[in-house]
Amino acid sequence: MWIKPMTGLFAAVVCVGVIATIGIFLPSQTIQQQATENKTWHEKLVFYGTNNENRMIQIDSEIWRIEWIALPLQGRENISLFAMDVYSRPDGYLITTGSLNKGWPVADTRYIVQKGQFEVTITTANLEGWQINIYEYY
Repeated sequence: MWIKPMTGLFAAVVCVGVIATIGIFLPSQTIQQQATENKTWHEKLVFYGTNNENRMIQIDSEIWRIEWIALPLQGRENISLFAMDVYSRPDGYLITTGSLNKGWPVADTRYIVQKGQFEVTITTANLEGWQINIYEYY
């Protein structure tokens, strides 16, 4: 099953990135200051695939993160595509985005400070696979 190799690879190559836009993202230092006593990260959801996908999620904690990784098809690295967008629902605002960069595999993390309902949209082409991990902080 594809998720087994991704789990180890995911842990080895995740690069932490933080976006500061629309006033809902905070620098990692600010998130660490808000992360107070007795709170820890809890895995909310893991999903993976090889094709496009939309997934609705409910986030109950004020702080959460989304991690992603994408692996290209061997020999098609130059024409592979991965894009991950998170929209708030029902208003449809783009909360964060992540996409393919040079150098493989591609992995990143986004920290978000907003609870509620969200839609995660994955757009792909020529990938061996991708994986999304979502964690809540409480």
